[in-house]
Amino acid sequence: SSDDRHREAYNLYHLGFLHCRLGQYRTAITFLEEAIFTLRELNDPWALAEALAYYAWTLNKNSQPQPARTAIIEALRVGRETRQETVMMEYTAILGAIARSLGDLSLANACARQAINFIDKQGTQGIEHPEIVYLTCFETLKAKRTEQAVEVLMRGQQHIQTQVAQIDEADLQSAYLTNVAEVREILKHAD
Repeated sequence: SSDDRHREAYNLYHLGFLHCRLGQYRTAITFLEEAIFTLRELNDPWALAEALAYYAWTLNKNSQPQPARTAIIEALRVGRETRQETVMMEYTAILGAIARSLGDLSLANACARQAINFIDKQGTQGIEHPEIVYLTCFETLKAKRTEQAVEVLMRGQQHIQTQVAQIDEADLQSAYLTNVAEVREILKHAD
């Protein structure tokens, strides 16, 4: 049924993202490509945009910035059609990371500034992966040698402290601080 195919596609793109987070890029790419194929057939623009963004992020992490750029541009196009402003900001931050990988610091800087301006106005509520946004923006602004880089890093660190304060169990706090790669990176840079 259509519902079963939707569930399968959602599971595939979440598995793809999970494998990316574990550094298993080839497996992640396989899952994400299957999800994208199915979501195109099902005509689910919101889920397709998410899967394309995860795919772009994974390709970039796997040192494939050119195809990553193609995927994130499609995610941005599809995302615009769904009119989800918060999601579009996350995709913009991913585009910035990809642009930095391609050596286009001008585009990377513009994307980072747009993402930070969004957070200044809207906060991080509704952002699925704010740590990725903060780290990506920090790394871009640092590469561009702007003074705002340290400010963004400190805001990322503050976000992490706020998240930790909301977690009641010490084991879960520790897991968040040690198992989320972007959290570790932000804290490493902040030291």
